[in-house]
Amino acid sequence: MKKIPKCKQCNIDFEEGYIPDYSYASAFKSMWVKGEPDEHKFLGIKIGGIEPPKIKEGIPIKAYRCSECGLIEFYAI
Repeated sequence: MKKIPKCKQCNIDFEEGYIPDYSYASAFKSMWVKGEPDEHKFLGIKIGGIEPPKIKEGIPIKAYRCSECGLIEFYAI
């Protein structure tokens, strides 16, 4: 059984979800990547010269939301 974190303010179980990252015609799960991004003026950020959906070092992010107070916490699992 998977452990769901509890809201630290309301002490109730969070709802599990995610925050999508959008591209031109696609949506991807957000990822945590170590280090600082290389920001490009027109194209967003570059990570190691490859586009974010192909990152092998990234860790998918889970988002949890409290249905009572709306607090959102992110976990890189």
